[in-house]
Amino acid sequence: MAHVLRDHDPWRDARAEDWREARLARPRTPPAQPLPPDRQPPPPPLGVASVDRVPGPDRDEPLPRGHAPWLQPTLVQRWDAQAQAWVDAPAALEILARRSAYSPAGWTDEIDDRRKVLGKLRVTYPPGPPLLDQSFTRVLTARGTLPPRPWLIDDQPAEIRPLGPYARLNAAGRYPRGVYPLAVITPLFTAPNAPLTFTLDLRGGQLMQLLLSLSGGL
Repeated sequence: MAHVLRDHDPWRDARAEDWREARLARPRTPPAQPLPPDRQPPPPPLGVASVDRVPGPDRDEPLPRGHAPWLQPTLVQRWDAQAQAWVDAPAALEILARRSAYSPAGWTDEIDDRRKVLGKLRVTYPPGPPLLDQSFTRVLTARGTLPPRPWLIDDQPAEIRPLGPYARLNAAGRYPRGVYPLAVITPLFTAPNAPLTFTLDLRGGQLMQLLLSLSGGL
């Protein structure tokens, strides 16, 4: 039985004790609309859950193209060393804003790892829902290769955690080469309801997706 990481769904993923500790009643059926924060138990630190990927009406929620479980970037700029200026990079934006590649998406352009972004970037995200006004350490979900040195976000090292069944250190203390889903713990401390712009130096890494978690925090 295979499992995948998906956005945490309180109706599906929260345990009975989680609802009791929050002094809330779990809905008897899946809610038609997402539950507001005051009507659901607190989500896990990264806002994701490991769930069985067996298809079914209660397990897979078809989302329209262009809708991501996390915030998608709205602007990506590359650093032009010759001009000493930031230049808009619509092709990089198209790559980084791709929705998570898991069923029921299955779109070939969403999971094509041949398209990648390198170098030094400036990335902008829109504000999230107004009720999410508590500041915490922001988490990115990404897809890419592991760099020889940690990424720099606003000139500070970011903690990169490779995920998936192959993300295991070998005898040499290194991860096998390849593309990984990544959880990126940033040095940014902001509220999700505010827009966010930061610089990102990939330092030799390659990136195929970069979404901003609304519920992840430390």
